[in-house]
Amino acid sequence: MQRLIVSLVIIASLAGAACAVAPTPVPPPAPTPTPITITHELEIIADPPEAADVLLNPTPIEGGRYVRGRTVAIDILPKKGWQVDRWAGPVYDEVGVSAKIDMNSSHTVIVRLVRVIAVPPTAAPSTLAHLPSPYEPPPCHRPPYHRRVPMAPHPGAHPDPYANESHEYQRPT
Repeated sequence: MQRLIVSLVIIASLAGAACAVAPTPVPPPAPTPTPITITHELEIIADPPEAADVLLNPTPIEGGRYVRGRTVAIDILPKKGWQVDRWAGPVYDEVGVSAKIDMNSSHTVIVRLVRVIAVPPTAAPSTLAHLPSPYEPPPCHRPPYHRRVPMAPHPGAHPDPYANESHEYQRPT
């Protein structure tokens, strides 16, 4: 009887093994596609380059690039003795040293700078003493009516009533 039970157990286990189905392997999940980010390059040129530094807000991603549609604020930091003369490129809201640009394509912006001649804010009265008055013309710019030039009379002319007078410049009183 024991033999019979052992035989039945062996037969049952072989039958179970023959009927068992191997598990189907589950494939790994498909990778999610990464969206393509379109970027554009922005180049800012200060002319001359030594006249200013450029500040961009926001800071570009690597390679001086910006995501499409981004608005970028451009600030020019002129060095001493320089000022912004004009902007060249597709910028807007230009106010002095600041402007904006929309990054819908790659752009180049040129900022022209000019030298500024420094004028002292106020000169001391002692330094102004040697300057001529704005109401008095300097001697080299005398108006022609202040000076008489003697001319030779043409035949039959009346004698010059001022012939004996001095022709020196005299300041009108």
